[in-house]
Amino acid sequence: ASVPASALVDFTFIMDATKELCVCRNVLQWSYVYAYFLEHNSRELELFYYVQQSLETKTETLSGLLELREEDFEEEKKRLKIQMMKKGKGEMMNPTPSKLADTKLRQEVVDLNAVLSGIRERLLKAVVDARGRKLGDNISIL
Repeated sequence: ASVPASALVDFTFIMDATKELCVCRNVLQWSYVYAYFLEHNSRELELFYYVQQSLETKTETLSGLLELREEDFEEEKKRLKIQMMKKGKGEMMNPTPSKLADTKLRQEVVDLNAVLSGIRERLLKAVVDARGRKLGDNISIL
């Protein structure tokens, strides 16, 4: 039996955040290598570390939000399975609210995902723009 499209909507924000989390972890992985080759005790390195630390902090915060909800996924699968069984038997469905549809959690994850994406883009832009220019002139903190 296929899962109705309306049930899958609950998971899209989590899938999007998971993808961003993976990309950010990859960017961070290579940012440490890049930082190694920057001039030590320089303004460029300080600014780079500041943006890098911001990316690290937000990445870990998003990771924590997603990890705390692992038990909710199992509960959600059971909830959907019960609803599909009721539908298959022709029983009246009285949908149980999904914990993953919690608007506060959803908004927190979506907002953090957008912030994380912006920080990641600034860090990458600074690295790309640094070729032939001073890195510190290209990192936007805000």
